[in-house]
Amino acid sequence: MFRKILRLFPILIFLFPAILLSYFVWNDYKDSLSPETFKQYTNEISDIFYVDQGNRVIALSPSTSDNQLKAYLYQADGSQYEGEMNMSSNVFMEHLAAYQKGQLLLAVKGQTDDAHAYLLDTATKQLTNLIDQSVPIGGYLSSDSNIWRNQIIFAQADQSGQKEAFIAWIAQGKFHSINLQDGSYFKGQRPVRIDAVDDTFDDAGGTIPMFQISLVDSTTAYISGIRDDKGEIDVYYHPEKEETPFEAEDLAQLQFRKHFGTQSRPTIKIDSTYPSQAYTYSQDDDRLQAVPTPKPVYEPKLFLLNDNEILIAGSTTPDPVKGKRSGYVYNEQTKASTDVSALLVGLSTEDLKNSSLQFYKEFNSPQLYYSYEDHGGGWLNTKTNKMASLQTKTVQNWQLNGQTGAVSDSPSLHGFLAFVRQGGALVINWFIWLALPVLLFVVPLILSPLMRSRKKRQLARGVVLDAVITRMKETSTRINDQPLVDFTISFSFEGQPRELHIRKVISLLNAPSVGDTVMISYDPARNKAIFITEQDDVLLPEDADEPEWIYNATLQRIDRIDTVQRGEALLLHFEADGDHYAIPVVQPVGFTYRTWEQATLAIIGGVPRLFRYGSTQPYRPEDHLTLQGELIYSKPYPLRSGDRQLVLMEISIQAGENVIKRMNSLFVQEAMLTTLRTGMTIPVSINRYELEREIRLLRGKQGSAIVQRVEFQGTVGERPYALITVQRHGRDYQIEQSIEPLFGVQIGDELWIAYDEQSQDAVIVKYAST
Repeated sequence: MFRKILRLFPILIFLFPAILLSYFVWNDYKDSLSPETFKQYTNEISDIFYVDQGNRVIALSPSTSDNQLKAYLYQADGSQYEGEMNMSSNVFMEHLAAYQKGQLLLAVKGQTDDAHAYLLDTATKQLTNLIDQSVPIGGYLSSDSNIWRNQIIFAQADQSGQKEAFIAWIAQGKFHSINLQDGSYFKGQRPVRIDAVDDTFDDAGGTIPMFQISLVDSTTAYISGIRDDKGEIDVYYHPEKEETPFEAEDLAQLQFRKHFGTQSRPTIKIDSTYPSQAYTYSQDDDRLQAVPTPKPVYEPKLFLLNDNEILIAGSTTPDPVKGKRSGYVYNEQTKASTDVSALLVGLSTEDLKNSSLQFYKEFNSPQLYYSYEDHGGGWLNTKTNKMASLQTKTVQNWQLNGQTGAVSDSPSLHGFLAFVRQGGALVINWFIWLALPVLLFVVPLILSPLMRSRKKRQLARGVVLDAVITRMKETSTRINDQPLVDFTISFSFEGQPRELHIRKVISLLNAPSVGDTVMISYDPARNKAIFITEQDDVLLPEDADEPEWIYNATLQRIDRIDTVQRGEALLLHFEADGDHYAIPVVQPVGFTYRTWEQATLAIIGGVPRLFRYGSTQPYRPEDHLTLQGELIYSKPYPLRSGDRQLVLMEISIQAGENVIKRMNSLFVQEAMLTTLRTGMTIPVSINRYELEREIRLLRGKQGSAIVQRVEFQGTVGERPYALITVQRHGRDYQIEQSIEPLFGVQIGDELWIAYDEQSQDAVIVKYAST
């Protein structure tokens, strides 16, 4: 008993000061909750947004000290603070907002002048940046971007040419961009300035938003602010014509409306003639009639909500001073109106004209939100008529000790943590004494299982091999008075000699020697190895059986299993030398297996596989490489043939310094299906020249292309080998590769390709159906 107390004594020496200081810090925190000290712990709130059908509030607070735009998350009644999310911003703390995929989207300009667009996931309190490339914003975010029908649009050009001209969109939770720098849209002329044609972003109906492009040769072009179904913009560019700017804008608008099919949809805009109302206008800009809302809306303003709906907000009387606020959500397709006047009661005519007031509504969602910078925010459910609103000042008063969301002066865990973040001599002293026992006693207990888990992952990625110690060198490091030794080992992998270094702490009583044979786990993807001990749970290497080859097998019968994606699952029955072999495959669109054709089969582990079918190209073993692939994704399909099930696998293949990804479908045995796991190593056979060609093309340009011609030349394994002609911007490119049969390729498909403009070679990066 006495010995146990003695062993606990060192721990008590460190714990006693930590416990005593914890008591003092907690009392100091409770003293800070007095009304006299409350104000110094509240942060400025610049804007608020309701989210999650009005159940939560996101409050934005600019922090100029670290250039962070902070987003605080609260329950909508202020009863609970739920967390904080930080967005890096420049000193101006500008932001643009939209609601996409049911979440709040905030676009900001970062400290390096690049735009970022964050989806705020209130469930996980995570930020997802939708912009995966550099989007430079030269001026203010508010001047170099536009919000149109719940899309955020960026457009930029640089006179000096140091930054690439582009137009980009964030719509439906995805980022898209088009590079304009090479002038291919403008007969080779480089853009030097891009300006929004403002009224096209304000009018509703069939109006297409557009930008005016100033080109380096002093000519002018116009581009649409939206994309067509093929992801392309429309361009109006006639440098040989002499037109006034207004004539050119009108002609461009007519062309764009025809291109996007909105020429029959009347334009909706505000007629300034007293009493002003929202009117529809013909294609020739003739006023037709007032927008048919149940009651007239005077002195209105249009808010473009989504592709089909607008908000018409104004007054119940021609003189807004005498009237009340009135508004309708108007569906431009169905001509139906929904009264949302209840949400506008607290707003004045001047508020409706303020550019800081924004309304948001996703199509097919009943939720109508608004945010009013430095004022407040609100929401209304157009089906239930439930609604709520808040002022930014109210949300700011929710704060306590930083941003706890407490609405009283009672202590809370959130408040205490925020108080600790404020620092101070007492808090720093308490933290030091609290950290000492953690570092001395708790950390070693945690590190041990973490190190075991890390080694287990390393073993799972590796291949078990025998190696020989060729050199040992003691380093200057000692751990627990035992030396850290640098071992040089040599081994053979895939017929090639290899040499690596492994560092390990050894016991001098049981030290290995130069020339000893040791067992290692070698990770070819990382070119690293670790020693395997008797305690490690690994599968020892076994000699793999060589495949049995069946030549000149004749396809006797074809049984249909079922359709799957764009292909058809078949069971092929082959015969050779009186023996029967049944092989399930997927037949892609445009390719046909035919009876009486011959093939080469391979029996691997007792399972027959299709090795080559109908191929006109000779097979040479020296042309093929066996590489190690890593399984990064697998998807089983509910299609079976005997004891085999169809699985789609995505494999990452390491080829030297290059990494390529392959989608491959295969009927695998159910016993093998249970062993598939993400990260496992899978051997992959690949044609040397096809691999080199793919690596070269992936280093070049990428883009979409339309399939013009497809010709098949049998199969390589169970993948059809195809010669494909695609067209991109009027140029033909040739693709020669095996294709994934589940997705297939047919004329008219739009593929994402990597291509070489000089050789006009290409390779498929993404299929039409993925």
